[in-house]
Parts: sequence; structure tokens; C-alpha cells
Amino acid sequence: MNIIEIQDLSKKYSNSRKVEVTALNHVNLNIEKGKFVAIVGPSGSGKSTLLHLIGGLDIATGGSIKVNGRDIMKFSEDEMSEFHRKEIGFVFQKYNLIPMLNVKENIILPALLGGESVENEYIDELIQFLGLKERERHLPGELSGGQQQRVSIGRALAMKAEILLADEPTGNLDQNTSYEIMDYFRSLNQKYGKTIIIITHDMNLAKNADDIIQIIDGKIV
Repeated sequence: MNIIEIQDLSKKYSNSRKVEVTALNHVNLNIEKGKFVAIVGPSGSGKSTLLHLIGGLDIATGGSIKVNGRDIMKFSEDEMSEFHRKEIGFVFQKYNLIPMLNVKENIILPALLGGESVENEYIDELIQFLGLKERERHLPGELSGGQQQRVSIGRALAMKAEILLADEPTGNLDQNTSYEIMDYFRSLNQKYGKTIIIITHDMNLAKNADDIIQIIDGKIV
């Protein structure tokens, strides 16, 4: 069963010199539910653009993106907000944690902002799984880079998102910590059945995934 179905997806924009640039060129892609997928390609190839479109962070020029059978390009503002809160989680290269909130507070922040009740048992299980139990009351500034990224992973899953999108999540980490973070993604995929799409420039890291998709010049090759 495909959880994501992309058809004829294109994205064009004008650069600072008002020259039209094609970021994605009629991309077709299906991703099965529960798969761990790595997207690789050189800088400027369109891989981040594709991820942002799947997550509804950007608007495509043409084509369609169906998530669980619904075309997200036709979502209203309220529907997109709900989609971001409950169905999809984001992890970025920068951890984007709130400095004055501790580990648990950062993780449950999406629920609090959305006015949702917090499932403490689930959150505690997630914190334990991510190896953060002993750091639960620590502030971001008291954590290592790898620990901060694990907090951001927890935050992305606080609302039990079915799909996890990660844009160069190891870009700020050393090699050993990068492999450690990839192991967490793999475990989340296996333990919780999450569909995970990760962007990386490191082919050795990408080999942890079930499928590797290569993009060059806005096309899947």
C-alpha cells in the first residue's frame, strides 16, 4: 500500500536575477507505507524541495501529492495545519529547540501549541526509547548535538505522526553520532512502523534505508 503518491510534480521559481529555475521536473514517485527511504543527490538537485513539498511546506507549480489518498495540494489552510500537527513530523539539520524549555517540554510543545492533550505514558516511552530519560529535565544548552537531535526527533513524533521527514538531520554531527542517529531512525521505522523519508548527502548513511532515491537536476534518475 502506498502512503505517498506523487504524479507529474514540478516546481519552478525565479532566482535573484529573475531567471526561472526548475527545481523539480515532472517527478513521479510512490512510497509504500512503513518504508525507510533515503533521498540523495548533489547540492541544488531538488531533493530538499521534494521533501518540503511532500510535507506541505512549499507549493508545487504542477502535479499532485497524495498522502493517504488525499491530495495535499488541495488542502485548505485549516486542513494543512491539521496535517502538520498530526500526520507528519519534521526533523531538520538545525535542532530548532526552545532554549528555556527542558527536554520533555520541548518534545510536548507541538501538543501544547495545538491545544491537544498530552499522552504522558507515550511521551515517557518515547523519551526512554530515545535514551533521554536521564536528561529529561535538562535544557538544550546542556545537551550534546546528538542528544539535541534526538529531542527534535521526539518532538516530531509527539503527536504520533505516521510519516517522519528528515532534511539532512546529521549535517551538524560527527560521523559516529551520525550513525547513531541513523540507528534511531531505523529503530523507529521497525519498532513503531513509521514511514521515514530522509535526505542525506552521505551514501554510507543512505545505505541504512530500504530504498535509495537519487535526484539530479530535478529528476529521479
